[in-house]
Amino acid sequence: WFKSFIWGEVLFQAPVCLALAVGWAQCKPWVRTPAIVYSVHVMSTMLPILAELAVDPRPTLVCIATYGIWLALPALMLARCLLAGPGPAHGEHTKKAA
Repeated sequence: WFKSFIWGEVLFQAPVCLALAVGWAQCKPWVRTPAIVYSVHVMSTMLPILAELAVDPRPTLVCIATYGIWLALPALMLARCLLAGPGPAHGEHTKKAA
């Protein structure tokens, strides 16, 4: 099951992460919903991976911390998307009418 999760990360997460990064950088309005779905998916796949690494004596603390980043960053993304409310993906500046 571990290898299937890794292949899922490579085949699904890498392209989605790239698309979200581009959308986020360009302040696209569509990025919020896919970012929520992506972050929940990543966190749900990382929990069993981290649990497996935690009970396996072979991985080092650096290895667990490296994988832990893939739990922390999506959690921050999810929090930012949920707390931002409806509207632009992130602090987009809007022009005020003069």
